[in-house]
Amino acid sequence: MDQKPNQSTPDTLRNIMIYGSAFGTGVAMATIQSLRPDFSFQISFSTLVAFVLGTVGLIAYWKLIFSPRPSRRLRSVATFIVAVVGILCFLYPIRFIAPNKWPELAEGLFRAVFALSAGAALLLSCKRFFDADEQSNAQSNAA
Repeated sequence: MDQKPNQSTPDTLRNIMIYGSAFGTGVAMATIQSLRPDFSFQISFSTLVAFVLGTVGLIAYWKLIFSPRPSRRLRSVATFIVAVVGILCFLYPIRFIAPNKWPELAEGLFRAVFALSAGAALLLSCKRFFDADEQSNAQSNAA
C-alpha cells in the first residue's frame, strides 16, 4: 500500500506550537494573578480573565509572527513586548521575598543567568559548527 506524505504536517506542528504555548502562557498568567503574599493561591474571576488574556495574547503574537504581511520592526516590537512580559512574570514573585533575603536571591539569579548564558553559548557554537560542516559537505559533494 502506497502512502502519500501528509501535506498538513507543518501546519499541524505549527498549531501545536501556537496553541500549546498559548495555553501554557495563559496558565502562567493565571498563576501569577492568583499568587498571594503568603505564597498561597486565591482563584477568582480575575484569574480567569488573566488566563484568557495570556492565551489570546500569545495566539495573537504567533499569528503576527507567522503572517507574511507585518514588517520586521513590528515583529521585533512584539517579540520585545513578549520577552519583557515574560521577564516581569518571572520576577513578580520576588516582591514577596523579605528584604534581608535579597542578597542571596540576587546571587542565585546571577548564577542562573550565568548558567543559562553559558548553555546558550554552547548551543550557538554547536549550531555554527554544524552549519559550517554542512556547508563544507555541500561544497565537497558539488566538486
